[in-house]
Amino acid sequence: MQRAVRHLQRKYEESIVASRKQVLEGFLDAIGQAKLMSDPAVQIAGWREIGKMCGYYAPEVKEVNINVGAKRVIGQLEVMSDAELLEMIETDREAIEAEATTLLEAPRAPD
Repeated sequence: MQRAVRHLQRKYEESIVASRKQVLEGFLDAIGQAKLMSDPAVQIAGWREIGKMCGYYAPEVKEVNINVGAKRVIGQLEVMSDAELLEMIETDREAIEAEATTLLEAPRAPD
């Protein structure tokens, strides 16, 4: 008996749950009616809800990865004096735009 009741409950729940497509279609119908009635505020509200459903208002996630080699190069550059940095720029302009691995390979003169 309990199994039969649970089965009927599940069927009832499935029948009242609207699919995402049905919800979107409902909003689009309402937006269409608001357009016919020349009600821009209602149209905007409908489009805002669609935007929320589609995830357009979710915050953007940006990820910055710095590998160990790049951290090492940054560490080397941070301990260099202004004169050393200026000399590096003047002698090899491409070094500024080079890959981090190129800078790692260059020997550094002791202080």
